[in-house]
Amino acid sequence: MFKIHKKVKYALIALKYMSGREPGELVTAKEVCTRFDIPFDPTARVLQLMAQHGVLKAEQGAHGGYRLVGDLDKLTIYSLSQMVVG
Repeated sequence: MFKIHKKVKYALIALKYMSGREPGELVTAKEVCTRFDIPFDPTARVLQLMAQHGVLKAEQGAHGGYRLVGDLDKLTIYSLSQMVVG
């Protein structure tokens, strides 16, 4: 049986959700957590890490959030795991 780390699972959930949104549309960590009933702190940290590695772009401010900027076709499970777990 193949098991993945919970942080990788949260990253995949967030990426799948964001890929279904309009291009350039901002998504907050709270929005993802509420929609899928996943914990906020690890999900927010995973989104921050993906932003640091160029997969997402973080927008600050009251109407801020994250948007996809990287090409998901080139992102592998291994590279995502290295990114969020280390």
